[in-house]
Amino acid sequence: GLVLLRLKPKGAGPGAGSVRLSLRCSVQGEAISSSVDLSIDARQCAESSSSKAGKSQKGSFVIPEITDTNMAIAKGVLLLRFVKVIRAYLDLGDCPQPDPLQAQESLDNIGDLLFRLDKNAKKVDLLSPRLRDQLRRFWDMASKHCKHLKGDST
Repeated sequence: GLVLLRLKPKGAGPGAGSVRLSLRCSVQGEAISSSVDLSIDARQCAESSSSKAGKSQKGSFVIPEITDTNMAIAKGVLLLRFVKVIRAYLDLGDCPQPDPLQAQESLDNIGDLLFRLDKNAKKVDLLSPRLRDQLRRFWDMASKHCKHLKGDST
């Protein structure tokens, strides 16, 4: 299975730091463990906490180094980012009249992730072969929707 975690900084401080994600499992009686270290800078924390106010969710997303032992964790981190940008756009549907500027920011975040995934195509395709194609198709659909919103707001 896949477990997705959302971590929030404690208190009102800058929230920068690092986190180690560890996976321990047993495959055919053999114990396997791996870990991935992720660093979160203060800017990402500020952007993450302001994303509910419609601000950009861009950050320095880095695809972790892939080894035989950390493949599941790297894939989980990748899928978490994928879900986060798509969900932000889909959440616009909760509004009776979505804001075209918010829609454009969400669309830009999808495009930013797609650009980063394309830059690391070999790694991404190793972890999830159709992920880039699915994100590109969603970006195409969201782009048309965003243009429609902009047309309705003028």
